[in-house]
Amino acid sequence: MGQKIHPLAFRLGITQKYKSVWFYENKEYSDILEEDHKIRHFIENKFKLNGISKIYIFRKANQIEIKIESSKPGLVVGRSGNNLELLRREMYKIVAPTEKIRISVIEVMQPDADASLISEFVVQQLEKRIAFRRIMRQTINKAQRTNIKGIKIQISGRLNGAEIARTEWIREGRVPLQTLRANIDYAYKKAQTSYGILGVKFIKIIMLIPKKTKFRKQHRGRLSGKACRGNTLIFGDYGIQALEPVWLTSRQIEATRRTLVRYIRKTGKLWIRVFPDKPVTFRAAETRMGGGKGSPEYWVSVIKPGHVLFELKGIPKDLAIEAIKNASYKLPIKTKLISNLLEGE
Repeated sequence: MGQKIHPLAFRLGITQKYKSVWFYENKEYSDILEEDHKIRHFIENKFKLNGISKIYIFRKANQIEIKIESSKPGLVVGRSGNNLELLRREMYKIVAPTEKIRISVIEVMQPDADASLISEFVVQQLEKRIAFRRIMRQTINKAQRTNIKGIKIQISGRLNGAEIARTEWIREGRVPLQTLRANIDYAYKKAQTSYGILGVKFIKIIMLIPKKTKFRKQHRGRLSGKACRGNTLIFGDYGIQALEPVWLTSRQIEATRRTLVRYIRKTGKLWIRVFPDKPVTFRAAETRMGGGKGSPEYWVSVIKPGHVLFELKGIPKDLAIEAIKNASYKLPIKTKLISNLLEGE
C-alpha cells in the first residue's frame, strides 16, 4: 500500500523523453547503463553549484554525445571552453579511451520553473538551517511567477531537529499525478543536515496535452440500390461511371488516377469524385471474441451503380476515350464513358 510509481517513468514516450538514447545487446546493456550513471554522478558533483538541470547521453558506434542543461552555462563552459575540455579529459577515467566524447551546454531559460534547480535551491537552504516552512513559501512564490498550472513541494525527515520524522508539503494549483496527459517536471534531492537526511520532492505541472478525438467507427454499409448523388458530371466534359456496386480501395483509385494523368499530362484537368473514407478492419487469427473491431488494414470508398468516379476536361475526344478505356482496366468493376459533349453531338 502507498507505493507510487515515478512520475517521469510513468510518462516515458508520452510527455517525457529518454535521457539515455542508445541500443546495446543484453551482455553490454548493464555495463553501459552503469557507465551512464557514473557520468551523470561525476558531472553533477563537479558542477554542483553551477545549476545543472538535466544531462542527456546519446551513443552511436564509438561516439558519446553529452548535452548538459544548466542555468549558468558560462560557468560550466569556462573561459574559452577550458572547463569543457578539462571535463572531457577527466571523462576518460570512466569511459573507454577509444570513445569520442562531445559535450554541449544548453541554457535553461526559466530556472525558477525548473524542478531540478528549485529542488537544489531548497536543499542548499535547508543545509544552511533556514526554517523549512519559510523555504517552501519562498519557493512557491518564485515558481508562481512563471506560466505553470500547478506546483507541489514536499520535505520529509527530522524537520527542525524533531525526534520523530514527518512529512510536510504545500500545493498550489492542480497536480494530477495519474493523468498521463499532464506534462510533469519532477525532481528528488537529499539535504545533508546535522540532524539527519531530509528528502525534498518537487512536482510541477506545465500543461495538459489535448485529449485524443475518439472517432465513431463506421458501419458496414449497404451496396444495394443505385447512386442518387454523385451520378452526373459536374466539373468536366468526360467521366467514368460505375455500373456495378463495389468497395473501391485506395490502391485501385490511385492506380486509375496515374493511368489518367499519363494521358492528360499538363494540357487537361482531372477530378477525382471518390474518396476512401471507410476503414476495413481485420483481427488476427485465433483471437478471443469481444473487444471491438480490429485495427484498420486498408481504406475503401463505397460505390453504387451510377456513381461518377473520375472526370476529365481540356483534352480531345479521341484522347479522352483512349485514356478512360485504359484506366477502366485498373478498376474491378464494369464502367462506361459518359460525356456532355457526346450527348450534344
